[in-house]
Amino acid sequence: MVRPEWPFMEKKFKELERKREREVVFVGNMCDLFHEKVPDDFISRVFSEMFNQPRHTFLLLTKRAEHMRDFVNDYLPEAGYDMRRDFPHVWLGVTAENQQRANERIPVLLEADAENHWASLEPLLSPIDLTTLPCTEKLDGEGADYLDALRGSTYWPGGEHGANVNYLKWIAVGGENGAKARRMDPAWPRQLRDDCKRAKSTVFYFKGWGKYYMGIEPYHKNTTEVEYRGLDGHFYNDRPFITKGTV
Repeated sequence: MVRPEWPFMEKKFKELERKREREVVFVGNMCDLFHEKVPDDFISRVFSEMFNQPRHTFLLLTKRAEHMRDFVNDYLPEAGYDMRRDFPHVWLGVTAENQQRANERIPVLLEADAENHWASLEPLLSPIDLTTLPCTEKLDGEGADYLDALRGSTYWPGGEHGANVNYLKWIAVGGENGAKARRMDPAWPRQLRDDCKRAKSTVFYFKGWGKYYMGIEPYHKNTTEVEYRGLDGHFYNDRPFITKGTV
């Protein structure tokens, strides 16, 4: 699906209105809300619905970081909204399967003036270092070279600190599924997990190995949950937001 259909999304929002429990909602999980073929007035209707339902948590995920940033920083203020004030229950996210995509999308995502930012590193197809991303002029006008997306800081090659900026509050990591799935080296999610531990600010969530357990053995019917979703024998299921609860 390229363009989401409003009747379908409107139906889903109306169903949410009747729920007594808090829900975590993946908005447009079969499409990209910020695809170039989706007009801003459509996106605005989605944000209006999210604004009216602050008890729920909404996750947005896109490959078009520039469109998301521009909508949040330019379109919403013109419509009378403030992203931080009016949408603290909305999480802005981008996908990145390798270092190149992380370099391209995550700095732009963090330019969006919002309370909550996250990244989906699934399928993880290469090692990704979130502490040495290229810095942008919008994040640091003084010209710092690098961005540490886990600590929310920019810096120069010698380590000199630059500006304090937005950071990733949550990353979700997982392997690839499907007949043509590519293997995820165990070192890749381990590095991300350990980097998050050292940063002490970003929550690490491990979704699973995908088709190949530990990047080696294909899954079979006797595969245990620990083997599928565990990383070094541990589950990483934490999320930095409330997932359930009566309101």
